[in-house]
Formats: sequence, C-alpha cells, structure tokens
Amino acid sequence: MNEDDFLSLLITDYNRMVRPSNNEEPITNVNHSLAIQRIVKFNSNELIVDAWMPTTWTDTRLSAAAERFRDDFSHISIPQSVVWIPDITLYQRPTTHLDYEPNVLLYGGGRMVYVPSSRIWTDDCKDVGKGITECSFQFGPWSYDTDDVNLKSDGISMYEFRAHSEFEIVESTAVRMDYKGPCCEGYWASGIRTGFEASTINIYNKGTSRSVDIIYNMLSVSVK
Repeated sequence: MNEDDFLSLLITDYNRMVRPSNNEEPITNVNHSLAIQRIVKFNSNELIVDAWMPTTWTDTRLSAAAERFRDDFSHISIPQSVVWIPDITLYQRPTTHLDYEPNVLLYGGGRMVYVPSSRIWTDDCKDVGKGITECSFQFGPWSYDTDDVNLKSDGISMYEFRAHSEFEIVESTAVRMDYKGPCCEGYWASGIRTGFEASTINIYNKGTSRSVDIIYNMLSVSVK
C-alpha cells in the first residue's frame, strides 16, 4: 500500500467525528505535554508563554492499516482535518487559538502524534512566599469525560526554551488530580496539576531574585 492509496482509503472509510475505541479498549488514552519556547510576558498577576503542545494517542481504527505500510514508510503525514483529534483545551482561556496546526503523524500500531503550537496565557498566579509566584495552566478535554478519554501528562520540556534576559526557568513538574467541576451537577474531572505532584516551572527573576512556579494542570472530566 502506498501513501496515496492509504490516504484515499482513509478519506473514504474513516469517520473523524467518532472517538477511536473498541470493546477491548473502550477508553482513549491521550498523552499531553508542554514544550516551552519562550516567556512572552510575566508579572505578579499574569504569565504568557509560547509553547508546543505534543499530544499522542492510538487510533485503533488505523492500527491494522498502519502495519501494512511499515515496510515502506516509518510514518505517514495526515492532514489534521481528516482524522479524530482530542479537543484538549486551556480551561483558563478556552478561546485560545492555535498558532500552527500541523499534520498528524501516523506510526505503526495506529500511534498518532500531533504537535500544535500556541501562545498560552494565565492570570491564575499567586505569591506563595520566599520570592516565588505560582502560576497555573489547566488543560483538559472540552467535550469528553473520564469514561471516554484518559488524559495523562508527559510534563514540561525545556529543550526548545530560548533564554530570557530577565527570567530564568529553573524547575518543572506535573501531576494528575481529581476535582468536581463547578459548571454543573455530577461533573467531575481528573487532571495533572503542577506544583503538587505537578507540572511546576520555577521562574527566577535575575534582577529582583524573584521566582515563579508555573503550574500545568491536565484535566479529564468524568460525569457521575
């Protein structure tokens, strides 16, 4: 099977509106992380950063077909408009738009890799003493609960980070947490919280000896 045949088959027989699942794997496992590129703005009340958001999952509907091209290709690049993509959203600002929406890479076994980029913002910042400000980002599926999507965090990567003249990021962590959503009765979420078991980034202000904990929360909703 060549790439053209595979993509033609995908467009014909694949429903991108349906979440990938089957009787053996009824829940879709999704891994999400942040790769911080640069600090755009930081003060005691808000933080803005540019970041890549690597996201991976397995599309069981494409597993068998993906195995058929492994001898010819290591992966196939698929337009993100024709496959299912988890609707991971920044809860503090749901209207955040992606700056770049790349193709999705399909690997053997149906493994999907999607790495969009965005400028993300939070005003969920607080002074926790000792010159540390803690800022929290909360991410989670917008329309799926924990019976549908199991969200996991791969933490925060600083590999692509560009040094800032004023601030230095010195630490990061990530954690999963459970909470009851405030919007409606029976609305539950579990997620990843920085700073607790969490995705925390400490930002050190070179001029004032002030640092920041960036809290990165991954939230999976469950309706009970």
